Amino acid sequence: MRSAKMPPEARVAGWRALLLGLALALSCAACQPEALPAPTATPLPSATPALAPAPALYAPRERFGFGLSHRIGEITRYDVSLLQAGWYADWSYTADPPRPAGLEYAQLVPVGRAAQVDLGRVRETALAQPGSLWFIGNEPERRALRAPTADEHFADLTPAEYATVYHDLHQAIKQADPTAQVAIGGVVQPSPLRLRWLDLALESYQAQYGAPMPVDVWNIHIQIMREKRDHAGCEGCWGADIPQGIDDAQEGLMLEVSDNADLELLKELVWAFRRWMQERGQQDKPLVISEYGVLMPSEYLGATKEEGDRAVQQFMLGSFDFFLETRDEALGYPRDQHRLVQRWLWYSLNEAPYHYDERLAAWIGFNGSLFDWQTREWPGALTPLGQAFAAYTEALGDE
Repeated sequence: MRSAKMPPEARVAGWRALLLGLALALSCAACQPEALPAPTATPLPSATPALAPAPALYAPRERFGFGLSHRIGEITRYDVSLLQAGWYADWSYTADPPRPAGLEYAQLVPVGRAAQVDLGRVRETALAQPGSLWFIGNEPERRALRAPTADEHFADLTPAEYATVYHDLHQAIKQADPTAQVAIGGVVQPSPLRLRWLDLALESYQAQYGAPMPVDVWNIHIQIMREKRDHAGCEGCWGADIPQGIDDAQEGLMLEVSDNADLELLKELVWAFRRWMQERGQQDKPLVISEYGVLMPSEYLGATKEEGDRAVQQFMLGSFDFFLETRDEALGYPRDQHRLVQRWLWYSLNEAPYHYDERLAAWIGFNGSLFDWQTREWPGALTPLGQAFAAYTEALGDE
């Protein structure tokens, strides 16, 4: 998701005395011996020597990553070295992940009502890939889509159901690989409603197993969307719905489509989650954002598509600045110079834009692709947004 250099210890020099010869006692009985020269004082080391700053947890480029859509193409189709990123995920898990350009691969076990979890395969993967980062589920609180093409990655789990699933998978992974880093599945966004869902999951875990939920890495998504309970004929029910298991709320964040690219909202959500972590004694854990971006079409974000494209690029680059530079001693991760966020995955590498798919008879796709989704042959083609991503990481140099 390195050891600190300490300054060399000060060395105190020893003293060397210079002895003088004695005069004859009988002939100079009244003479006084020549006085010894006064020693020169040597400064002692400070009681509190200044320490060099602890190194960052990651080099800057190692923090950047992206999500891959297998529906569009495999990662080996694209020259991802152009992005100079450090890691990626593809909403799955495997014992033999491709690692072009030295990318790290984050494992994700889909969980939920439609997912069939093979614990044997999970254990085999953990054994084959020691030390991996594991996400337990993807948006576990997200209610299932009403469309017939409902995605199994929307887990549709209550807090208590997720606590049980998390326990079983955490146990299977850690038994196979004690060095694995296990993270919760990222909620859609760390809104008050979804933080409440997480609190209920933690409480349920404690009640079921008599111990706090063991989390190595905290993980969220930031897909800035409206929270309104969906139902047939509902007006304005786009977005993230109400978390499964929260039955007494009809609305949460009532956002507009244009808010999907609001950088200030992203910052507020990150601050809110780090504050939530600190209040629950979790400040000393890393935080990753395993999915974020701008889902809405550019045409929805500006007077023209070009204006919307600029809004998406400004949001992305502004988020990079915020993640890299923002530190807070009261809330940030102490082992990473108190940064709020340690690593992040942009959505996505190769997603198709919003369009009507005749085969599925449905509108699908999202904004934010770094590579052109229709270029099917190596090395692929960077989109203007991908070019901006590549220029940003290139400018970081070899820090």
